[in-house]
Amino acid sequence: MTKFVNPYTFVPLPDAIKKEPLQMHDGSGAKDKDLYTGRFVVQWELKSSLLLPENAEAEGWLELIGKNVGRIRVPGSSVKGAMRSLHEAIFFGCMSVVDQNYIPVYREASVKGQRTDDDEWVIGVVEDIDENGKPLRIRPSKGGTAWVNAEVLPNIGRPGNIDENKLPQTGDIIQFPESITKNGRRKVDKISSFRPRHSDSFDGYMRNDHVLIITDGGTRQKLRTWHWASQEIDKDSPLLAISKDAWKHFEAKVDGTEDRRKEKLKLRKNGGFPAAEKVQVQGLGKVLGKRLSQNGVFAAGDALWVKIGMVDGEKKVTELSYSAIWRRVAVFPEGDERAGEVMHLGDLLGDLGPCDPNSDEGVCLSCSLFGAVGPEKEEGEKGLGYAGHVRFGSLELDSSLQEDGVDISPKKKIMPLSSPKPSNGQFYMTNPRRLRGEPTLQMVDDGETTSHWDRRRIKHVDRKLAGRKFYWNHKPDRKHNNGRLHYEKFEGASDELTTERRFVFAGDKGDKVIFKGEVIFDQITGAQLASLWCLLNPSSLFESFNVKGPDVPVVRLGGGKPLGFGSVAPRIVSHQVYNSVERYTGKHAEFGDSNGENLSSYNKRWKSLTSALERRVIADGDSKKLVNNIKMLNRLMDLDGLGDAKELVTYPPGASWSQYGTKKFHETYRFFVENRGFAGGGKNGTYWGEWMPLPVLKPTDRPQHMPDDQTLDW
Repeated sequence: MTKFVNPYTFVPLPDAIKKEPLQMHDGSGAKDKDLYTGRFVVQWELKSSLLLPENAEAEGWLELIGKNVGRIRVPGSSVKGAMRSLHEAIFFGCMSVVDQNYIPVYREASVKGQRTDDDEWVIGVVEDIDENGKPLRIRPSKGGTAWVNAEVLPNIGRPGNIDENKLPQTGDIIQFPESITKNGRRKVDKISSFRPRHSDSFDGYMRNDHVLIITDGGTRQKLRTWHWASQEIDKDSPLLAISKDAWKHFEAKVDGTEDRRKEKLKLRKNGGFPAAEKVQVQGLGKVLGKRLSQNGVFAAGDALWVKIGMVDGEKKVTELSYSAIWRRVAVFPEGDERAGEVMHLGDLLGDLGPCDPNSDEGVCLSCSLFGAVGPEKEEGEKGLGYAGHVRFGSLELDSSLQEDGVDISPKKKIMPLSSPKPSNGQFYMTNPRRLRGEPTLQMVDDGETTSHWDRRRIKHVDRKLAGRKFYWNHKPDRKHNNGRLHYEKFEGASDELTTERRFVFAGDKGDKVIFKGEVIFDQITGAQLASLWCLLNPSSLFESFNVKGPDVPVVRLGGGKPLGFGSVAPRIVSHQVYNSVERYTGKHAEFGDSNGENLSSYNKRWKSLTSALERRVIADGDSKKLVNNIKMLNRLMDLDGLGDAKELVTYPPGASWSQYGTKKFHETYRFFVENRGFAGGGKNGTYWGEWMPLPVLKPTDRPQHMPDDQTLDW
């Protein structure tokens, strides 16, 4: 067993979000008589190395002034985005940046390589495409599937000794004299003719022409015969269009593929446009052929699996798939009023989704302070937006560091970091307590699973989104027992999946790296003022709500958070806060530096501001909910929130810690395959997987040296 701590956890979402009507920028619409205008100067001390963007110099983050020495500038937009997310988490804001149209995608269930559904699928040939590579018309095949022995196709060869243009590929045409039925499958071990795929003229199809689909190794046994699917082309069938929903769902399925991820990285590095790529398939020590890249872009003559049905009285393609067993989208389960409909992230959010400034119900505190974007009224048409009341200036090195610059790393290849996978319900959804170990027989009979959104109830408990995602603090440059640094690219990682990045060293106690930046606000309420102060001076957050917080609370900036980069301690070092009405009358600042005190030191006045803050964000009047929420963030804003367990932070490993940095250790997918929370395996067997949800985060007054409550054993 290997013990580890997942890099991220979740702060639970509130039951409801309190919204109030918008306050205009001239002060009208505000409930409070007193509004405030002013500025904070904030100091940001780097506590772990700050990862810079891949193109840091071009994007204005870095000015090199020597070998591995430079001046750093963090754009205000980057700071504002990070601080807004934290503000929403602390003060019960909406989920402003989530993609409500996100559709979760899962692997099709299968037993012994066979689909477990009863749907009829056929192979279809792409007849023509639009300018973006989207198929316009599909020619369906007919009859059953014949599985062709890969080694009987011509021009296969050893790696390094092949002609790319002659390799068999998806869409090629074959004929065969006979097939043998074995274990319910037609198999072909000899072909009589082979022709390259059509690409422009489709008039030459003949009787008994079969179109071929080549796929990668997947779960095939390495030393067993490989077979690929073929079906007879129906040259007399009318061509079929693809339904709008089918293409939308197909794009959702494609978006999470490895091919799409690689292509995005390639295009980001080299520019250009998506293309209908073909990818080598190797097996049995040979190059067996070329499959379609699963990037959602097609060329005429490509072949894929399609399901056909009636849409508005017309026969159309209603589903598409690259292979016989591929991916599916989540749908509402039987018994739900929307049973069978595709599920979106917005369906799980309910009223917690982004605020609409056009709505009469108003907006949350975060949107009232930072601004809100109106939703689309119609496709492509944005609703009315609402400008925020706060502006973040860029962070510059402290004056003592500006001239000489700070130490930065040379370009280094860091660990590949993929996009989030919210469809993983094991981690991203709430799970009943003590839901670990093997599922019971009753759960198997019920087909329950923790990994799929479709399963909205387990053990008769409604499941919701786990909450807001936060990354644990740990050291990106710590060394493991084998001498490898934590952030380093692992052995065998594809260069296409890695980037070369620089980072700013955090320094030590005698050589601090400190940034400064200005935050300007205008016409904000007392509640907004208190929230902004606590956000940028987080020690006051814990003190004001009587929570024993970390000695030095930190927030996160920049990229590489799963690897521990970007822990920064903010502190307001200068402030002037004016009553807005008196701002231009020559009056002194109502709260200013001249008295040498922090805003939170104005005991009576500060208490009134924090009380106003509580009233503004608590929907049901229960102030304990805000306190408990702050206690949740206690450990997440602490550099030592995990105690000794911070040495175990990694994505689910595939081997022991002694193998850190090897490809085997970083085969994270193995964890989710073997612990996918799936009970039941379809018609012909049962799959028993472990149920291993993410440990729950609990409120605490003890941020340090916590029991080992966040580790997983696998």
